[in-house]
Amino acid sequence: MSPLASESITAAEQEHYCQILQQFLAEGSETALMEATELGRAMVARGVPPEEAIELHQLALEQQVLRARGGVAELIESSTALLYEMIMAYGIAFRAHIELLQRRQRANLESITEQSDEMVVLTDRAGRVEYVNRAFSDITGYRRSAARQMALVELLGLEVGERQLLQRSIESAERFSRRLQHVDAKGQPYVTDTVFFPLRDHQLQLSNFVLVGRDITHKVAMERDLQQKSQRLEAIGTLAAGISHDFNNVLGMILGYASLLNASLRQQEDRDNLAQIRAAAERGRELVEQILAFSRPGRERVRKAIPLAKIVRETLSLLRGSYPHRIAFEIDANDDSLTVWAVSTHLTQLVMNLAVNALQAMQLEGGQLTVSVARQGESVMLKVADSGPGIAAEIRERIFDPFFTTKEEGEGTGLGLSVVSDIIRRYRGSVDIDSQLGRGTTFTLLFPLCGSEGGAMAAIEPPPVIADPPRVASERQATPAHLVVVDDELSMLQLAGEVLQGAGYRVTLESSAWSALRTLYAEEAALLITDREMPELDGVELVRRVHGLKPELPLLMWTGHPDEASEQAAREYGVAEILYKPVDFDRLKAVIETITRELN
Repeated sequence: MSPLASESITAAEQEHYCQILQQFLAEGSETALMEATELGRAMVARGVPPEEAIELHQLALEQQVLRARGGVAELIESSTALLYEMIMAYGIAFRAHIELLQRRQRANLESITEQSDEMVVLTDRAGRVEYVNRAFSDITGYRRSAARQMALVELLGLEVGERQLLQRSIESAERFSRRLQHVDAKGQPYVTDTVFFPLRDHQLQLSNFVLVGRDITHKVAMERDLQQKSQRLEAIGTLAAGISHDFNNVLGMILGYASLLNASLRQQEDRDNLAQIRAAAERGRELVEQILAFSRPGRERVRKAIPLAKIVRETLSLLRGSYPHRIAFEIDANDDSLTVWAVSTHLTQLVMNLAVNALQAMQLEGGQLTVSVARQGESVMLKVADSGPGIAAEIRERIFDPFFTTKEEGEGTGLGLSVVSDIIRRYRGSVDIDSQLGRGTTFTLLFPLCGSEGGAMAAIEPPPVIADPPRVASERQATPAHLVVVDDELSMLQLAGEVLQGAGYRVTLESSAWSALRTLYAEEAALLITDREMPELDGVELVRRVHGLKPELPLLMWTGHPDEASEQAAREYGVAEILYKPVDFDRLKAVIETITRELN
């Protein structure tokens, strides 16, 4: 007999098997069958693969064929029983190995599901429960012993429609994934995001069903609460916009008449007092702009160079009066040359969220809020530090996760720092947290400095050129430039007339867009100035019609409601400049002087 290619079967085993085969073919004895089984078991124990055992049989059979004088087919058929006995030992060992692997895999799977926070249910083909994990009992309140052998559609406490959907999926062995409303063992509602799917064996026959559900009850409640708050904020924003429009008109009157009065005052003390009035009105204008920024945060989408220090000063001035006096504010933010290429309302929201988070941490015991803006290399550094209780190390990595909060229910949404993290990523910034229990927390943020690599995305717009104060009409030209001013607010209209006539212009005042159109049809004008918000025909529609009638006529617009879409449309119709109420009349006169000078 030729030796096998593998050395795992010894020559003695090869010779032994030849003798067994010869004896079996000659006598058909059961002793030979038993010896073949034992030989197979011995080879299994030594790790001999089954294909080598089959090769051993083939080589032994070839030797018998050479010796035999009978038919080859008969020998092959007669020897099959012996081969079967030897290979059976491999089958028994293989099945035992598979069963061991299955037990290990099941134990591993149960260990994994027991540590999961998601509920896991295993049912038979009829949908009766065979296994539930720990999380299922925690979420539903059902003990495992009670859950086993219950029908899944009954155990989950579903509404009628969802019960029918689950039952159809069981009957058709189909997968589904959806949000489900449940009632637990105590009758309390809960909500899950659920996946249900069939399991099939190696022959693709249905063996079980698996249901995996994530408890999102708290998340759904938070979403509902946020939606209600969003609706309230939207209503507040609408109210704030209306109030700010009227308030801006009042501030515009104060600033405008202060400008007129300044020219007639002779005493320095009177001029100083008037300067205080103007400064207070300017502060009122800034407050209105901040209120609008918070009430309508989505209205501004254009990035520009924003002085971060100015954002800090404005935001903290709003917060200062809302928290107890036992919290001290220390602000070091004076360098307005440190700019970030961003949307200003995004930076305002970032500073607001960080500051509010720090102030709330100190609300009971008091403390100090320290905020600073400084340059660090090619970055603008913002530091927000509090002397509060600090953040525990085990939750520090989670504070930027959406909906994560350590506050009592109803006191926080868990979104404040998540929004901060999103804004930091949006502007390619970074954040570092230094916190010690009992000693406070410091957030250090870095943003690319505007103008540095990674800073501004486009060239920074140059500051507007302020023209020299308008000269008197006799110096400028023999015939004063004719200005048409349109505003439905009569007090604003009268003030504009007085200021512009005092600057040497001929002014026609109109209280509606229709009357302005009639004037422009009948007379020549050097410039049209219009309000954007007017009844019947608004400013955008007016400039569209005027641009079609007199495309060469310069156009200016002022508005108390900044709106990107309307302003973009106005610019497309030829509006050269848009001013915001309360109107800075010195700025207005400078712009008019520039336009009329270019016309001349």
